[in-house]
Amino acid sequence: MKVKSIFSVLVLAMLSWLGGEAHAQTSGPDTEFILEAGVNERSAQFFEFKIESILSAINSWIILEEDNFPDEAGVDSLKRLVEQEDLISKYDTLSSLILNFDGNFEVPRIFLQPRSGGEFEYTELIFTLSPQGELIGVRKADNIQNIDRIINRNLQVNEEETAQIQSFLDEYSRIFSEKDRASLRTLFNEDALVVVGSRVRNSEEFRYTRYQTDAYLGRLESNTLVQGNEIEVTFDSLIAYRHPQKEDVFGLQVYQYWNTTAYSDRGYMFFIVDLSGEQPELLARFWQESPFKAGTYSQLLPDPKNLLARLTEIRVKEVNDSLTYAHQYDVNEGLVTIQIRNEKPEILNASLLLEWFNSGRAALEGISLAPGEAVNEDSLTLRIPFGVDWEQGQQQAATTFIINDTELLNGLSTELTLYLQRNNVIQLDVFEEGNEPEQVAELPAPMAEITFTSNVININVDVQTRNGNTLFSDFVTDTTFSYSLLEGAYQFEFSKPGFLPFSDRIQLRRNEQRISQLILSPEPVVPDMIVTDPVQTVPVQKESFITKNKYWLIGGAAVLLTATAIGLSTGGDSGGPGIPIPPGRPGS
Repeated sequence: MKVKSIFSVLVLAMLSWLGGEAHAQTSGPDTEFILEAGVNERSAQFFEFKIESILSAINSWIILEEDNFPDEAGVDSLKRLVEQEDLISKYDTLSSLILNFDGNFEVPRIFLQPRSGGEFEYTELIFTLSPQGELIGVRKADNIQNIDRIINRNLQVNEEETAQIQSFLDEYSRIFSEKDRASLRTLFNEDALVVVGSRVRNSEEFRYTRYQTDAYLGRLESNTLVQGNEIEVTFDSLIAYRHPQKEDVFGLQVYQYWNTTAYSDRGYMFFIVDLSGEQPELLARFWQESPFKAGTYSQLLPDPKNLLARLTEIRVKEVNDSLTYAHQYDVNEGLVTIQIRNEKPEILNASLLLEWFNSGRAALEGISLAPGEAVNEDSLTLRIPFGVDWEQGQQQAATTFIINDTELLNGLSTELTLYLQRNNVIQLDVFEEGNEPEQVAELPAPMAEITFTSNVININVDVQTRNGNTLFSDFVTDTTFSYSLLEGAYQFEFSKPGFLPFSDRIQLRRNEQRISQLILSPEPVVPDMIVTDPVQTVPVQKESFITKNKYWLIGGAAVLLTATAIGLSTGGDSGGPGIPIPPGRPGS
């Protein structure tokens, strides 16, 4: 029966269940369940609601001792599993896909946790649902076949293991090209996880079908490995992982090119292969259209080790192109960037560290964090804005980085200094006991000192930061004065009554000791103006032969004459009396 055709039946089944108490409120957390693939959108809505209701019923039964389960065939086995291990649903979100199997539907990735257990303990269940949406079976998943955990652990393979893996892929291709049925039978484990993907006709949707090993091999032998059907299988884009739980078992993600005389396709394949024996053995073969990515649930591990952590490096960045917004922080604010150096990012990553800050299991004491504004740049980098109760001129903030003892990580308590209006980069090393990383040399504080020598005393000084905030105002009474400041750009304003104000933009470098000469110039003096009566024009006497006006400079030692008068006094071509002698002069 096709999924699309059963939607109306599923809706009727759900409505009849909702008529009872299956959706009763419980004191346990609500879990949002999301189907990523395998059914169309309408059918997905039904399955999502059905599984959320079952998870709610589990919590109601364990926590409140209320039985809100539907009367369906698989409920008894579910109750036994849940009761034996005291399991409840603790996750905010789960995601999965629908697998078609023998006319029914399987939903893997149903993660429950012990009610009183640790945050990294869990049990993965697989629900089997009938075409009518009834729960007809429940079983535990095989952890060795968990693709998500393999991807999240991201344990790299070495050169020798890579060569073994490539040899397996070559053998896999040979078996199909030569139609080697005997080798194909020995290649697959009898309980292998085999999932085949196919596009629904006249649709963009993909359907995923799980086969028992014998059924899948029989299908290949009757439909594919037949005379006249030429087969070519090639791979590229290999990503190989070491299995986190089983030695000599590897996970391989490849892009597969499948070409036969009758059919061809492209898609991503994930193999889980055991290379411990003389011949490789396939434990899982899973095809899907898109690359395999691990879900958030697979960040959990069943048996985590207690890890150690320490801060190994603290850097302060004044300029960072990727964090230009750090320059926009006020004088009492800053940014802290925590970079986790960890070979096991699935155990401790930025998302989990943020959860610890939100819950109080991690803290930076003495400052105010804003975890609601935190940014995960990637899985191992967390940025959190912070603020302090500011005093004039303050550029540093003392804090203690604390991680309380958790089931995953032993406690951490380290005193450090953060700097305001800066991006403070903290490296957090996480390691197993005995695998302690090298200690990074402590970097000097990002401070600089500037000394001014001035030509005057009693100067007002204002210092502004890069974004125009006033860092402090000062009054200096000496001709030499100094300031210790964080590396960076500052605007200095100097003023003194009677002198012209002066400003200077200065870029200070880490550990710099600069001497700067300050010369303040006096304001220009404008002299008082003396106002006198206008000089009167003396009428010209004919006998003087002077044709231009003459002016006396009162109190002066000289007489300013016009060129004509000078000419007359020195030319000597007139018999007249000449230039009259100024009054008061000798001979007058």
